[in-house]
Amino acid sequence: MHLPKIYIDTTVLKFSATRLPRLRPRKQVINWGGKEFEMTVHDYIRVNPNDSIGNNKLRFEVELLPTLAEAGKRGEVQYVLQMETLFESWKIPKMDSETGIFYDAPYCHIEAPIKYGRVLIWIRF
Repeated sequence: MHLPKIYIDTTVLKFSATRLPRLRPRKQVINWGGKEFEMTVHDYIRVNPNDSIGNNKLRFEVELLPTLAEAGKRGEVQYVLQMETLFESWKIPKMDSETGIFYDAPYCHIEAPIKYGRVLIWIRF
């Protein structure tokens, strides 16, 4: 069976970075040797940059990405990308996600230029 090939763009990679490990500072008073000291300590947290998306249409599309990645993991589609896309993603901030590249969905590298036979567009009314 011939699987449909779907190209993963840099924008998809950006919005798939949804579990960023960060350190959040907070003040804490500790007692050391009978004296109290106020210190800054850091808590380990995970941040999702997509939580700040206010546009409902964009939020809807971004929330579909994990479902699409699962389709690739189940072998229903084949995701492809070029090395240029990976290189572009290196200069995008906040890409150090624990979710991996596109939620760890498998992908294959393809050579440039992209050869395609049709483009599929989904419009939601």
